Amino acid sequence: MKVLIVEPGYSPYEADIENTPTALTAILESEQYTAAFPFDNTVIAAVYGGDAEKPYNRTLGSIGLVQGRFIVCGSRRGRFVGLTREQAQRYSRRLHFPEKFEERDGRLYSLPCDPKIKPKDERLGDPGRFSFFER
Repeated sequence: MKVLIVEPGYSPYEADIENTPTALTAILESEQYTAAFPFDNTVIAAVYGGDAEKPYNRTLGSIGLVQGRFIVCGSRRGRFVGLTREQAQRYSRRLHFPEKFEERDGRLYSLPCDPKIKPKDERLGDPGRFSFFER
């Protein structure tokens, strides 16, 4: 299934992965949690791990702060499905800039940083080719 993989400090990248719990757990390196986001008439799922030891990654609407790697995929009737080209492009743009987090006065602040592109040989899943936003 076609997904976006979002890692701390990097722009998201597209990958083809197996649609199995084992494959998702291996990519996330921990147990998985899911949150849904509306996209036109469909639902997009962010599948993320719950490991507080991982580095901060991004802030996601209702989830709040996500630590470690997460996956963006489609969701239909409670099952994960691949992203369409339009969905992959939209969420790649939305999550393009990594965030760093600073604590000041007891509060955590999210600051965008320059995006880094994950080298193809270090990517997870079958990366295919670079997307338009990675060139």
